[in-house]
Amino acid sequence: MGKRDFPQRATIEALGDRTVVPGERVGSIRIGMTYGDVRALLGEGDCTACHSLAFVRYPAVGLELTVTTPAGQTVTPGSCVTAISVRGDLECAGRLRLNARREELDEALGAPVIVGQRALYAGGASVHFDEQGAAIAFTVLSPLAPSLFPRPKLQPWHTTS
Repeated sequence: MGKRDFPQRATIEALGDRTVVPGERVGSIRIGMTYGDVRALLGEGDCTACHSLAFVRYPAVGLELTVTTPAGQTVTPGSCVTAISVRGDLECAGRLRLNARREELDEALGAPVIVGQRALYAGGASVHFDEQGAAIAFTVLSPLAPSLFPRPKLQPWHTTS
């Protein structure tokens, strides 16, 4: 494959083993990869940029990537993958997968922070559950780290005029 020859369409095979490792990867797509590396594997994605982030969708494989971008610009080959979301019916290997039960994930990943129907796991995963407690979408992101420093005291906002 030449320097400018990219796959025409993302394929399941390009994802490799499809193993999900919270805080690290979904198959061959890893947190911290450049968009240039992803594009070499999956081809061009459908991009939507917003401020300094962009969302790159690969509907054929059920992935959406969040990547950094220079402010106000489009995705560049050097844009960095910060999150990998899985939707649709992508069959994944590992404990974190679509249709996994919440109780099963809590046992495997630890106690989450719950916000509505989402569970945020400190090891680097956010999972959206349906009303029956089955995972219908999830995102792999960098692990959450506790702050080593106390938060600064916030002062009330005021004007000088």
